[in-house]
Amino acid sequence: MWSGAFVAAGFLFTVVCLIPCVELQAAEACGQDEVCGLKNPEDMIRVGDSRFALVSRLARDPEVPGGFSLIDLDRRIARALPPDVSQPATAEYAACPRAPAVSEIITHGLDIRRLGKGKYEVFAVNHGGRQSVEVFDLDLSDREAKLTWKGCVVVPAEVSANAVIALPGGLAVTSFGSSGDQGTADLLAGHPGGFVTRWTPKKGWARVPGSEFGGDNGVSAAADGSVLYVNDWSDGTLRLVPLNKVAPPATIKLGEFHPDNVHLLGNGDLLIAGQIGAASDIMGCASQSACAVGSMIVIVDPKRRSVTSRQSVAPTAAFGAAATALQYGKDFWLSSFRGDRVMRVTSKPDP
Repeated sequence: MWSGAFVAAGFLFTVVCLIPCVELQAAEACGQDEVCGLKNPEDMIRVGDSRFALVSRLARDPEVPGGFSLIDLDRRIARALPPDVSQPATAEYAACPRAPAVSEIITHGLDIRRLGKGKYEVFAVNHGGRQSVEVFDLDLSDREAKLTWKGCVVVPAEVSANAVIALPGGLAVTSFGSSGDQGTADLLAGHPGGFVTRWTPKKGWARVPGSEFGGDNGVSAAADGSVLYVNDWSDGTLRLVPLNKVAPPATIKLGEFHPDNVHLLGNGDLLIAGQIGAASDIMGCASQSACAVGSMIVIVDPKRRSVTSRQSVAPTAAFGAAATALQYGKDFWLSSFRGDRVMRVTSKPDP
């Protein structure tokens, strides 16, 4: 979901954080199919093929600083995972002015790239202290987890950063639209206001041609980085935006909902979650502890350019307005830009 409206027990076997680690508690009773104690968990990514998921925190939390939570999906328990920010930026990110203060980090969209056994690179849109993409190394095993800051890319002032995707030789970020009252009015009217911007160390930032949609939200990419998959929140479509001149652009109609985040599955399909309802009602959730609107999960085959699975999820008293879907086994886990929990949903595609 967009950024501007919101910025204001043990594991199955113990995960030992090599930096201070805090177990998270639920503000209200936590259901059997929920993991609680989170803070506006807007995005959620599975760490490789493990049972763990890394979750963003789209709000400042003085009691649990650091911007990240780690969930054990088997045990259904979350722990805070604040990063170690004691090291200088690596050479690739030498232009980054400084390491962030752990207390300032507010994370939004996430991406992860596997580097080797138990080693990953994490990219996180950050709204705390500066508008940026922060980059981390994640070392994860069954006994320990360590998140280490390695650099940043400061986002241009005109970008309302939402989601991020790592690309060969750089990264790309979606801008949901322009800021202020006019930006909100344009979004509700479906007028183009969003776009995608791409960064490389040599060329810096450049807007991606053909990426100007009504509400550029979640973003993913083909495995070779040749095509971006961009959710247009305003009109319920997935846009295929080529980064070369080989493939033409395309639009896939997803249905009557507002698609939020999109992540690539192991088989090349795309998993998308979003909100069902009027845009004004969903945007009104910014001032609520939980959002009482329904959710949608779809799976898309980008090669056939078709939706292969669709499942609607009714809101509960504590969860609604899904922003991200994660597949684990035969089930889905949903996160939201509001609330304090993620929720498990048994896979039952709508007829």
